[in-house]
Amino acid sequence: MKKHVDLVANLFVVWGSLGLLASLGVLVLGFGLGALVVSSDPGQAGARVMGGLVTGLTSVLAVLGLVGSAGHLWNASGLRKRRDRARLVGLVLAVLDVFVLPFGPALGVYAFWVLTHRDVRAEFEPPA
Repeated sequence: MKKHVDLVANLFVVWGSLGLLASLGVLVLGFGLGALVVSSDPGQAGARVMGGLVTGLTSVLAVLGLVGSAGHLWNASGLRKRRDRARLVGLVLAVLDVFVLPFGPALGVYAFWVLTHRDVRAEFEPPA
């Protein structure tokens, strides 16, 4: 099962890295939209309000994506070092990954299966 835990850690690194790139792209897109809204015609108040709402929403989603991706990267290092809390955090991230389409459900189910295995639990128990 050690290979499976290492594979989950590697998959968390890949997932976290892709999430960072996507979140940074959404953040840049949100800032570009904000700049477009600011430079738009002042007579179009409805467009400015909707643009501001979309800019705020993309910024919030990008920050959430950055936090989640950083959590995956941080947890991957904990899984590799077999830290006792890394297993619990990995399980929480696995449950959250199930809701991120299209690849999140596969990663979440696999990580949940690996981290709930009884042999893996013994690896992550703190030393006596």
